[in-house]
Amino acid sequence: MVSLLRWSLAVVCAGLIAGLAGIFLTLVTRAVEVVLWGTWDVRALAGAVATVGMWPRAAIVFGSAVLGALVWFLLGVFACSPVPLGTVVKGARMPLGRTVIHTVTQTVIVAAGVSVGKEVAPRELAASGMAAVSAQLGYTGQSRRQLIAAAAGAGLAAVYAVPLAGCAFAVEALAGRRSVRAVLSAAAASAVAVTAASFVVGWEPYYVVPDVPLSWPLIAWAPVAGVLIGGCAMLFSSALRRISARAARRRPVRVLVLVPLAGACVACASLWFPEVLGNGHSLAQMAVSATGPVSLAVIGGFLTLATVKALLTLGLIGAGAWGGVLTPSIAVGAALGVVCGGAWMVLFPGQSWAGFACVGAAVFLAVVQRTPVTAVLLVAEFGHVFGAVLIPVVLAVATAQVMRLVVERRRR
Repeated sequence: MVSLLRWSLAVVCAGLIAGLAGIFLTLVTRAVEVVLWGTWDVRALAGAVATVGMWPRAAIVFGSAVLGALVWFLLGVFACSPVPLGTVVKGARMPLGRTVIHTVTQTVIVAAGVSVGKEVAPRELAASGMAAVSAQLGYTGQSRRQLIAAAAGAGLAAVYAVPLAGCAFAVEALAGRRSVRAVLSAAAASAVAVTAASFVVGWEPYYVVPDVPLSWPLIAWAPVAGVLIGGCAMLFSSALRRISARAARRRPVRVLVLVPLAGACVACASLWFPEVLGNGHSLAQMAVSATGPVSLAVIGGFLTLATVKALLTLGLIGAGAWGGVLTPSIAVGAALGVVCGGAWMVLFPGQSWAGFACVGAAVFLAVVQRTPVTAVLLVAEFGHVFGAVLIPVVLAVATAQVMRLVVERRRR
């Protein structure tokens, strides 16, 4: 009984730490967005960014990349390079002070427009805090790993108000040996974190998704999307693994040179494609909000945006920038969903663009992150999409996962 109460206290601590991390980084994001773009409202941010002049916008993006490169260079020279979250869960040490500097840097550069995701920062900050607390509580081995994983998943949950996805991520990606205790702990920590952070983060959906009517053409298209978009995601994931491995071996001085160069590419792209800036929210929102008939301009436009977004994200991570690919994957997948769905609408007109975008986002994310349950729940919670549209989403994700497993088995 005493051990159960002690464990319950530890799980609540994990949730509170993650909630505080989510609040802190959300406030940092909003402060930077207000200073640079004039608003922190995610629904008005795309319009605010577009109203900034082309060259001032490019200068902001490039300057933030230089700032990030300088901070990571100094951390690498005078302290140590940031510790990947996966190794922290397995027992590596992540000093809290350096982690705060590192995660704030990630948050600032994404808010300023650098083309990576910001979701790694709350996971790392929550995991670092819980690593220190779990050591004080005397937990080691698998118990410690479950607590840190629960905190990391809760950090994701807190910053986006997605408790189910946060729980699934902790169990699928981080917890190691899965058990009833691991699932319940992750669920409780995510619930506590989202509740604590809700006073700042709120409960509004991250994407505004219109009602998507279920139709047989959409269901029939789902396996096709699983193969086509899943194949694109596998190419992206393969490239990501290779460049991430190279970036991990780079000396800090190269980061000081390569990250600003990658930032310059993002700045140049922003002159013509401001939708690709930041974590990709603008691009994903544009995809789920698409209306009107099918046209080559629509399909070609979204294909171009998806390609540019993917290449910029790969370039930054390959240069040594730290950041996530979760929300960029959603953006690229949603755009590819519109592209593939547009071709399908030639045969079956009258379908919902938003349905195609939701399916594409879930498929791309599931393959890149190797977390199919998390991907489905993220799409559902990000847009508060809990209706029948999840049927084609699940069908497409399952098809993509089967294809990925078959391809990987043949490569062995």
